[in-house]
Amino acid sequence: MSRPRWRVERLALLAVVVLLVHTMMTSVSLPTLSPYPLFDCSGITNATAVLHSSSRQFIHKDVRDSKRSTKSEKERLQLLGSGTVPTIDTFWIKEQRKPTPKVRFLVDYVVAGFPKCGTTALGHWLSSHPLIKDTAEEEHHILMKDMNYTTNRLYESLLLPWGTDENMTAVVRGFRCPHQLHTEWGIRMLSQVFTETKVIVSVRHPVWWFQSYYNYRLEQNETHLLKDLPNGLIGNLKGNFASDKSPWILQTATGEFHRYLSAMKKTPMTDPEEITLLSPFWNRNWNITHLPRMPNPVFFSEISQLSDKNITRRALFRKDLQTFLGLPSEFPPIRHVRPQGTDSGLNQDKRINICDEKYAPVRAELMNVARHASLWLRKYFMESKSVYFSSGDFLDELLQKWMDDPCQ
Repeated sequence: MSRPRWRVERLALLAVVVLLVHTMMTSVSLPTLSPYPLFDCSGITNATAVLHSSSRQFIHKDVRDSKRSTKSEKERLQLLGSGTVPTIDTFWIKEQRKPTPKVRFLVDYVVAGFPKCGTTALGHWLSSHPLIKDTAEEEHHILMKDMNYTTNRLYESLLLPWGTDENMTAVVRGFRCPHQLHTEWGIRMLSQVFTETKVIVSVRHPVWWFQSYYNYRLEQNETHLLKDLPNGLIGNLKGNFASDKSPWILQTATGEFHRYLSAMKKTPMTDPEEITLLSPFWNRNWNITHLPRMPNPVFFSEISQLSDKNITRRALFRKDLQTFLGLPSEFPPIRHVRPQGTDSGLNQDKRINICDEKYAPVRAELMNVARHASLWLRKYFMESKSVYFSSGDFLDELLQKWMDDPCQ
């Protein structure tokens, strides 16, 4: 090969590489959005098929695959099956102010999200099982950066009261924290500390979620957590994990369930189509590259499954969750529980109907969120080997409905 020809081919190859890198950088750019761009399916291959298919068949996932490894289960049995309650020193090194590796066995499950998505009903229903012991109330301490408090709190509420039970190793311990996935710290607690904890997640159509959450804040007389409608609540007011400082502030970004679930790193995030669905909700302050992949198995559901009128599917839901948690006996029928304070009668005149025309700007943004989330949840999240669910085809149908404005 002559030297000039070699130079030409080398320059041509370099140009191709530069072009490819530019294309990749463009496709994964993280724009700062306020407001977010409207939903656009263009460029998403087979988007129409995923959108409109009503016959998509999910391969049934055996939730028994979510059980602990043989090594972990043996260690758990040795720890909790001795007949005596382990001391706090088993889980916390006071002198070094850090937890021991065995702290991961303190919590078997967490109802980790999302607020106003049925977490109260789920938590109370789970606690009705005779072998489930929970903290009886929401635990927001898990969001705090204080492992000493967290470890002691979980030890005192989940282990001490039930430690001498004959079936101590059969007891499943857990708690409910609807904001668990709204903070980086909450995600790290699961992915790095409580790695044996199973995660239960429920979602809801963002439009109905927003209306429910807004009216709930009014009923709680927490008007300081509300901004002026409509434009005051559109987008991400903090620009980060919505937010580590105050995840309780209501905003449309708090309903970007797919954004928070993507931080689990259950999906490849190498497919340009997936990046297209997620990147509009990323910004310079939303960076999950430094977060570790969450090893915890996830049971994923949509709130409508809790009130499903189909007897067969309802029974299967109970059975699948029973198997996921490793319980030897069945759950009682699902019961609906209203969150405390929802009957206060406060601010009734300020309650909103999200379908009113004056809330159209908020609803437009929520539908933008819903459509991106619907596609990502069905095409990517539910395909993860460590994400489990019940009645996949029905769940797929429920999430397909997110493509449509429920007010129209």
